[in-house]
Amino acid sequence: MDFSLEAKNCKRMEEIFKDNPRIKVPKIYSELCTPRLITMSYEEGVFLTNMKAIEKLGLEHGDIVKLLFEAYSKQIFESGFVHCDPHSVHFL
Repeated sequence: MDFSLEAKNCKRMEEIFKDNPRIKVPKIYSELCTPRLITMSYEEGVFLTNMKAIEKLGLEHGDIVKLLFEAYSKQIFESGFVHCDPHSVHFL
């Protein structure tokens, strides 16, 4: 795995979602990255599958589905770039 490509993709996602305050892309610290190491900010949140924690945040299941739909639609239909990573999805 080439983490420099991962860092580049993350920066691209940051640009795509820069105007959406509901989507947080971790900040990449390029000066600390190599092809074998990626360094990024820690973003706090809850797992997408932890429905009790999501409900404690005051979010509805439909809100999450809508946000995910909007995010993937923006990637597919507007930017033409989809970043599908097997990371866990978190919500603030």
